[in-house]
Amino acid sequence: MNLTVNTFSYIAGVKTALSIPSLGVTINGVPIVGASTSNTVAITNNSAATINIVNSGYFSYDVAIDSVFTENKTIDIILVLDLSIVDPNYNRPYPRFFYFQDSYSFKTYFYNASSFSGNIEWYYNNTSYSSNSKLVIDTKAPLEYQVKLRGTTYEPLGGVRYESTWATDIVGISGNTTPGTASDISTYLALDLNKNITEIEYRPTFYLTPSDPEDMGQTDKGYARDEVVTITPFIELTNTSTYTVKYEVTNPYGIVFINTTISYIDIPSVTINFPLSILGNYTVKATLTDVEGNQKYYSTINVNTINFIDITYQSCNVFKLENRSTTIPITYEISSLTEVVIPQTGLQYNSSVNLTLPGTNLYTIKVTYNDIVEYYIINNYCDLEDCMTTYILDIFCDPTCDPCNTLDKELDLIRLFALSNTYFMKLHKEYYINNYYTALEQTKLDELTNIKQTLDKLTEYCKRKGCLDKSEDCGCNKTTSQKGGCGCH
Repeated sequence: MNLTVNTFSYIAGVKTALSIPSLGVTINGVPIVGASTSNTVAITNNSAATINIVNSGYFSYDVAIDSVFTENKTIDIILVLDLSIVDPNYNRPYPRFFYFQDSYSFKTYFYNASSFSGNIEWYYNNTSYSSNSKLVIDTKAPLEYQVKLRGTTYEPLGGVRYESTWATDIVGISGNTTPGTASDISTYLALDLNKNITEIEYRPTFYLTPSDPEDMGQTDKGYARDEVVTITPFIELTNTSTYTVKYEVTNPYGIVFINTTISYIDIPSVTINFPLSILGNYTVKATLTDVEGNQKYYSTINVNTINFIDITYQSCNVFKLENRSTTIPITYEISSLTEVVIPQTGLQYNSSVNLTLPGTNLYTIKVTYNDIVEYYIINNYCDLEDCMTTYILDIFCDPTCDPCNTLDKELDLIRLFALSNTYFMKLHKEYYINNYYTALEQTKLDELTNIKQTLDKLTEYCKRKGCLDKSEDCGCNKTTSQKGGCGCH
């Protein structure tokens, strides 16, 4: 960065450019050759700087700047005359300051800019803030405010000789002009209420927006499997630094399958798209990097893929298969574990069909679209459920059961519960994990076969008890004909 140092005198309330003789200005230990009212030197970005100014008849000036940051900067330095003790303006302070702002925070660093400021005190919005030689204010957010520097000198025998304040050149230095006549400081503070510091938002506006999913009647914002999603960043910069955008996209299995960094030139160049080939949640994390400032900003969104195939129970043995996609037709095929019961059939997008299944069994529905195959499981046990419910009620509530062998009935009930509990526990375990599959491997087929065998045993047991075949029973209501049940006869 380039630092320009201008030198002034301040006499009779007038700020006047002051030429400093050759070698009178030293910046970072290097004297400036040649007389001048202004000197410019190159300083390494974000480095410290020291300034020393010597001019005959004036108080000398020294300052150590912690960091010049990166932006070019011009500062004004006031040199104050070293007056005779009988001069009325003897020991009169002329406060002034300059400041540097950090481009990557809301901090501003203030430094005394006068060779004679007296006893200094810093004010933030006319409230006393610090009496240190330097001041740092961190507003934490964008803000306009005022910093004022107060300079005070005292008589050796007591009392204030001069009070002076400075905030802006709009008003200039305020204070008493006759020694020993200073008013209360509040009088001078009130004379300049102009804001002189502006903290701007240094952070860019940065967020990601996914393309809209196809409308499948979903209640949440989900995308169809195999749909292509486009991720577009919104980027609004506050400086002219060089930027890059890095994308990391993680699929539902936790695998990062996109990891790329793009130089930021314009918005279209940093847009990415990818197919959602797996059901589940994709995580898109983008990192916007200010290369020159070494600052990073993050935005993360989740893209959720949802199934557009719905299977709902309609009535006993009847299920509704619905394709909610608005663009993708499918084919389906329904099989038991041993044979095909409904051959491959087409189903257009945004349409549905009722499927009538032949009876109690486990069925697989093979759904195909594009190059994707999905499997769904239907547990069709409504006939069995009706039978079991009626049979259990017959045993528990039939008043004519007294002449019968109740032990046999209790054993029947125990057998029934053992089989039904085994079946439904196995079924629940499987459905708790998943009832949708991208493939049916042998281990999965074995598990479903095991469930099916339990279902067969339960069906066989109920048939042996006449449960699935009887048109009348001896239930609680002896005059009502029921579909099933084999109570005590």
